[in-house]
Amino acid sequence: MDYAVSNMGGSAVEVGWCDVSVFGNALSMGQGNLHDNYVHDLVPFRNAGGEWQHTDAVISGGSNKGSLVVRHNTLLNSVPVDQGASAAVGLFADTGPVSNTVIDGNLLAGGAYALYGGGEGATGIQVTNNVFSTRYHRNSGHYGAVTAWNAGGAGNVWRGNRFTHGHSVAPEPAG
Repeated sequence: MDYAVSNMGGSAVEVGWCDVSVFGNALSMGQGNLHDNYVHDLVPFRNAGGEWQHTDAVISGGSNKGSLVVRHNTLLNSVPVDQGASAAVGLFADTGPVSNTVIDGNLLAGGAYALYGGGEGATGIQVTNNVFSTRYHRNSGHYGAVTAWNAGGAGNVWRGNRFTHGHSVAPEPAG
């Protein structure tokens, strides 16, 4: 694994005011507070079998017991998709449903999609006031700005998200 900070355990951790670069997955968090960070220049890497591994500025694998807050960060993933780029923020249900997560006031760019929204079982996900940059791709991510958004999930909120040119960002649904 190639993480700058990894906290998928049972306790919350705070990461703030950091300049994070040259990792494949910069901030791997199940719960905690990520704020005011600059994550950039991620580096693609291969596993022992020679396969490209996914790269993410922020990644969360689901089934967290507490809450995760990602606020006021610049999260850039310039890695090419054919070398494993996944997301600027990846909320994945790898170990269980994603819940109780706030993604607010961030600048996001790059990845296959700039944001993976947690998927079908996601609840309590608030994605508000983020700017989706077209710095690397015209739709923020290689395939689009956001995917796997569960609009019908209890407590899920999508509001005030826009591209750098000002147009609002509409999420792709989960499923």
